[in-house]
Amino acid sequence: MLKKIFIIFFLSPFCMTSAQADTSFRFIKKINADVTTFAVDNLDNIFILNSRNQLKKLNANGDSVAIYNDVKRFGQASLIDVSNP
Repeated sequence: MLKKIFIIFFLSPFCMTSAQADTSFRFIKKINADVTTFAVDNLDNIFILNSRNQLKKLNANGDSVAIYNDVKRFGQASLIDVSNP
């Protein structure tokens, strides 16, 4: 009897736990652009690299904040690192 109470007592918290209810992605906004690659930083800024090697920074609302055109001077860009904004 004590063994059954012990099992019920220690296993019951695991039965009551649950994971996140919604793990699916949600469509928020469509950005019309010629995108080769993109990245999003932890401040929700979006960095877009297009086929003309133009790097564009968009804020969380999708407004253009900055444009950098001289990317090709340093070679073909293949990665955007936004780990330390």
